[in-house]
Amino acid sequence: MGNYFGLLQQEAIEEYLFDDVNENRKRFLFTKIISPAIKKIASYYAYQVYNLDDIEKIKDEFYSHAVEMLLKFYNPSKGSAYSYISNVIKNYRNDMIIKYAKTTTPDFLNYLKDNSEKIDHNSAEVEMVRSEFYDHLISWSEGLDFDKPDDKKMLEAVIILLKDNDRVNIENKKKVVYMIHEITGIELKKIATFLLKIKRHYLIMKKKYYNEDD
Repeated sequence: MGNYFGLLQQEAIEEYLFDDVNENRKRFLFTKIISPAIKKIASYYAYQVYNLDDIEKIKDEFYSHAVEMLLKFYNPSKGSAYSYISNVIKNYRNDMIIKYAKTTTPDFLNYLKDNSEKIDHNSAEVEMVRSEFYDHLISWSEGLDFDKPDDKKMLEAVIILLKDNDRVNIENKKKVVYMIHEITGIELKKIATFLLKIKRHYLIMKKKYYNEDD
């Protein structure tokens, strides 16, 4: 996501919050530089929430919450503005997911507690194998090369998603398409076609990976 949040946005936020500038300058900084960047981050994380029918509402909620927290509490001593905004939105997203789960499964928290004692003893080993494959997948993706500029942009977006700290569910194609669109601005149909192209390479890699481990 660094292609829309970098030094320019960081400096704009610091100038807006901490420098003695007039209202016209503040308005320019916020509307032209700060707000578009926050909207991009909000949109990216909004697609990780369950209900895509309410996606525009979720984007607006994430954006409003991020702006409020930024204006009230951000300080460069807390780290980069991008990291701060991302963490604020991720925490809000997590709360929303729990709220959604509690609504759809009223006894959700007790369900988690009851089932925590039923964890498969081999789950740690399974997770380790999965994590190792995921790391291999990221490394493999970084080794891919495409000639067309849009293909290169979409590959970069795929790698961003793979490296996301929350380990985006790459099996959910619809959300992945929307999230790549938020990062690149490329039309959805073109992204879906590109993912099919990637999938053919991926299936060959996956088969080879597991055959080598036998």
